[in-house]
Amino acid sequence: MRHHLPMGKLLEALFVVAATTASAQADDGKDLVAEGAALQADGEFAKAQTVYERLARLDGYEGQALYLQAFNASLAGDYEDATELVLKATAFPGKHETPARLLYADLLARQGDTERAKTFYTALSKSADAATKKVIANRIAALEKQPAAATPTTKKAPKATATATTTAATRDATIAKNYPGYALYKEAREKFDAMDYADALTLAQRSVAIRGSHQFDAKLLYADTLFKMGQFKRSKDFLLALGHTISSKQQQTLILKRVKNINQKLNLDALDGVTSPNLLLE
Repeated sequence: MRHHLPMGKLLEALFVVAATTASAQADDGKDLVAEGAALQADGEFAKAQTVYERLARLDGYEGQALYLQAFNASLAGDYEDATELVLKATAFPGKHETPARLLYADLLARQGDTERAKTFYTALSKSADAATKKVIANRIAALEKQPAAATPTTKKAPKATATATTTAATRDATIAKNYPGYALYKEAREKFDAMDYADALTLAQRSVAIRGSHQFDAKLLYADTLFKMGQFKRSKDFLLALGHTISSKQQQTLILKRVKNINQKLNLDALDGVTSPNLLLE
């Protein structure tokens, strides 16, 4: 014969389990962050990356873990991976967002893209706290001193710079011509990271309309932009509709995490509006 707990007792038990799990995950998260930092201090960047990958599996730590992976990759001198990771980190809301955007601008500066770096620093400064504004002002001041200090003294250097610029422009033109959807997505991503959400939304919309492998990322960016603009319901409705068309477990997980974030903002149940079985893969 089965014995059933009264509903009140059952809910109380579930809340205790949930609180205990959350507390344990918080402790695990702090331990992993500390472990990764210690490994970085010793120059063990590969081991630190593995630790941060474990951190990313903890609920609520995805964005912070991606930022820490990006920072770790930047310390190791792997700027390409660092840039990709930090852009992913900014898609998740949390305290890591400002450091992640600052790191993105730093990466641009380190790779010689000083004008774009200044643009991102300036955009970030508008919403930053006093301490971050000071850091940004110092970064911009340092960048503005670089051209004078690095002015080439030979005739060959300007020619090389011009060639590099021409090559980059040619490459961008080729991408825009052959992969217009991806080019629009890339431009939308840059606008998003510069907090120019109105233009990012328009560009993401245009990108979504063009078939290609970029489409899912462009759709997520469109939803993320709506979220950043405070249009939580529109973002949620779009994500739920997208969830019905996706069969990839990884992509479903990305959608579900965003829906949960929105529901949290709206003070709703984590799975409010989720009716597709595909979205319940976690």
